[in-house]
Amino acid sequence: MALGTLYKGGPRRGDRTCTRRCNLFGLAALADLTDAEVEYANRALLTATASDAQPGGAAALFQSGAENNPVAQNRLAHILASGQGAPADPVAATKWHLISKARGETRIIALDDFVSKLDPEKRARVKRRRRSGSMR
Repeated sequence: MALGTLYKGGPRRGDRTCTRRCNLFGLAALADLTDAEVEYANRALLTATASDAQPGGAAALFQSGAENNPVAQNRLAHILASGQGAPADPVAATKWHLISKARGETRIIALDDFVSKLDPEKRARVKRRRRSGSMR
């Protein structure tokens, strides 16, 4: 994980293939390191070239890390809002967005717009889920 992070911030930062750092994040993700899962999902699976992208795999890793990681929560919210990588679920997308926002995630503008357009019934469902503590 540390070496992947070094490559991420170093001179190879512009390397769009991310082969070296993504491989390192992938190896660290195999050890169930949440930060590594999020980096690997974001860099290697979600933002890969169109032919290499695996949004379903990214969604699974973001779901795995969503309990403890605001970046994973935010990315999962985007996936659930768009339906790319997992079935669209506006209520779950809104829930994860609100949780990530409360935990300090700052990449939220698109999701704020998404939430503002929800119909009142879906907003009520989100409130019920949040009050019950349901993560599903």
